[in-house]
Amino acid sequence: MGTNSTIATNMPTWHILVVDDDRDVHALTNIVLENIKVYNRGLQIYSVYSEEEACDFIKENPQINLVLLDMIMENDDSGLNVVKYIRSELKNLKTRIILRSGNSVIDSISDFLQNYDISDCKIKNELSAKQFRSSIIAAIEEYDDLSEIPTEIMTFDTTENPPLKHLNSIEQSLRKLEQSELKQEQRDALEFALDSLNLLKGCIDK
Repeated sequence: MGTNSTIATNMPTWHILVVDDDRDVHALTNIVLENIKVYNRGLQIYSVYSEEEACDFIKENPQINLVLLDMIMENDDSGLNVVKYIRSELKNLKTRIILRSGNSVIDSISDFLQNYDISDCKIKNELSAKQFRSSIIAAIEEYDDLSEIPTEIMTFDTTENPPLKHLNSIEQSLRKLEQSELKQEQRDALEFALDSLNLLKGCIDK
């Protein structure tokens, strides 16, 4: 564990990046997550300590599964800047992100959490080990679901309205079904649903 510049992709593990300027947080995270397995795969944890290091690491390792991200590091908005870099600059829509903060600022960034597809946001001193582990497992399961959706059909737009975001989420789920073995009548019904969904999206987007 500790800082690594690249991921060993042949390892049958989930890759977790911890981003925090407090080394004690890294040590505690490793202890709490020790021996956890999700779908019979363990966790490999990597550590970086600043906004710049986080952006560089994720750029070099887009296959990272989950980022545990401190909201406030060298600057008050360091964590949010990393989120924007992942989603807007790298167009990485699959990596899951859990924000962690020592301050109760969740209510003030609720729109940000929704618009940038944040899996969870936790207050450090209010989070039990059990709650933390449950949040990690849920985020990895979410990543596993998203991994089956072709990247080219995933969309990201922080300006889109909430109804359109929900419809895009439904479309992604339906597109996922296209990869399954379906009977002809099922495929016909799926195509009809997608056509209807696109028509509805067009009406909402006007």
